[in-house]
Amino acid sequence: YSERLSITYPHNRGEHWAWVLETILGEWMGLSYDLKPHYEPFVQLDLAGHSFRVDADFLTISEQNWLTPASMPLLPLFEWTLPPLLQTPKTDSLLPVLFGQAEFCIDENLNARLGLDVFGSVFFMLSRYDELVWQHSDKHDRYPGIESFLYKAGVLYRPLVDEYVDLLWKAMNIVWPNLQRQQRSGGVVITSDVDEPYERWIKNPFFLSKGIAGALLKRKSPKIAWRRIRNYLTSQKGNYRFDPNWNFDWYMSLCEQHGLKAYFYFIATPGVKGEDAIYNLEEPRILKLLRDIHDRGHLIGLHGSYQTYRNKNLLSVERKRLQMACDQAGVDQEITHNRQHFLRWRAEITPDCLEEAGFTVDSSGGYADQAGFRFGTAHEFRMWSWVVKQPLKIRQKPLIVMENSVLSPSGMGKTSSQDILHFMYELREKSLSFGGDFVLLWHNSNIRNEADKEILWLLLRT
Repeated sequence: YSERLSITYPHNRGEHWAWVLETILGEWMGLSYDLKPHYEPFVQLDLAGHSFRVDADFLTISEQNWLTPASMPLLPLFEWTLPPLLQTPKTDSLLPVLFGQAEFCIDENLNARLGLDVFGSVFFMLSRYDELVWQHSDKHDRYPGIESFLYKAGVLYRPLVDEYVDLLWKAMNIVWPNLQRQQRSGGVVITSDVDEPYERWIKNPFFLSKGIAGALLKRKSPKIAWRRIRNYLTSQKGNYRFDPNWNFDWYMSLCEQHGLKAYFYFIATPGVKGEDAIYNLEEPRILKLLRDIHDRGHLIGLHGSYQTYRNKNLLSVERKRLQMACDQAGVDQEITHNRQHFLRWRAEITPDCLEEAGFTVDSSGGYADQAGFRFGTAHEFRMWSWVVKQPLKIRQKPLIVMENSVLSPSGMGKTSSQDILHFMYELREKSLSFGGDFVLLWHNSNIRNEADKEILWLLLRT
């Protein structure tokens, strides 16, 4: 078609509509269109003499109920058995309905109506609307995955946004068979948060004494105590081969064997508490590591420290500090990517802080206690600001799996390596099937045995 789509949408919440329409139709589908508001409770797409209406329930909610529990979908969600003409190989034939009705109809003139509120549902998930309504937090002021609406609805482990967009496209193609969308292809994105580039016990005799006490009293392991003493003694001489955390050469080699560039996120503000980093960027071995990462073609980003998630000024200071360290190391990379330490990220404020600090991409978009699709998608997108009620320039690259959320005793209850691999691999395949990115976080400090290495190897292979 040589014409542009003509799109009319409900007149209220214009910035909300413009963002979600541009994300789906413009950025993800690559379509050209013209927008204008109207006073009807639906979105209408017109092209070449045919019309396609999509019901709009969510974004037309009254101001009185907006951001209140009254605006939330009821649980359990109704599951729509998709008619055969809307089914695709990518999606399950049972589709949970967040907003709208389980209906699709088309007349003899190829004018159609979709009852499922695709645009409102996508806004709900990408903006993390429910996290403002319910306002849960754990001891680190993170939003717990098990308290999220998507988890309670049983859809956290499926990319529901991507499924909705796929359904929308399928319906549009019935109305306009010759309409073409841009093809998107994602891949595996491997990342490491450099919380502890080396064991903290080697920092000084005080830390060593704590490490020895922990090994003997807590772990009841003289073997671990001796290994920590040996690592301390040899590291003082510049020999790091006994340090299980200092595995960057192996890590980068693994990525290179799979044709991947890794992202390494560094903390710029050290401290002494358990949630702080104990290294300084200016240490010679850290500067050399930055240079090695860069020379081998991998990428460097900031790991916004524990207190930054609500502090734009500290984020800005840390970004500049890491940039200065890179300059000192002879690294020609601009620091524009970020992931928050401890995944401390709040939808109501953190995106705005990151934008004002000068970042262009954030990849904190996962829950610390649950793997899965926090935003319902494996695709990048511009983030929504609940502060200024409009889209930001900064983009979210959603984190799908952090190894700790699956491997740790407090994680998801996976017991065997086979179960862990199968679960992660399913999330990987769901991400890639929609042309999204499978963003995996595996800390350098959490590769402890051959089983971990084997799982990581299998997840990276193409």
